[in-house]
Amino acid sequence: MTRTLDRAHGEYDCGMAEADHDPSDLDAQERNATEKAAEERLQRERATNDLRQVMSSKQGRRFVYRLLSGMGLYRLSFNAENQLLTAFNEGARNRGIELLTEIMEACPERYTEMLREQQEAKERDDNRNADTRNRRRG
Repeated sequence: MTRTLDRAHGEYDCGMAEADHDPSDLDAQERNATEKAAEERLQRERATNDLRQVMSSKQGRRFVYRLLSGMGLYRLSFNAENQLLTAFNEGARNRGIELLTEIMEACPERYTEMLREQQEAKERDDNRNADTRNRRRG
């Protein structure tokens, strides 16, 4: 019995369906392929709709920005002193790039909106910090 990981569901398939598989039944194989393609398409549509929903709110965009930042998307992965840390950082950054790709396919306008909101928030924080420093001096 073969155990393979079903990455979409995080479960193991123990290969039980293989026992019922008839390699000469081409119609069944075609039906199975069509059903599998339809299920994969439905899962992709669900994931895309979920991402659009998250990106449709300001809170969701803030959360996604924190995720992307935490994954190292906006910084270098290289660490001159530790190659393993560089590899780890690149792995996290790669996942960030995958998420960014999904965003750009699902709702690119929301990504630019998210960046604009983050820039505005940074400017507000910078102005607040400058005001605080000026009050302490004055």
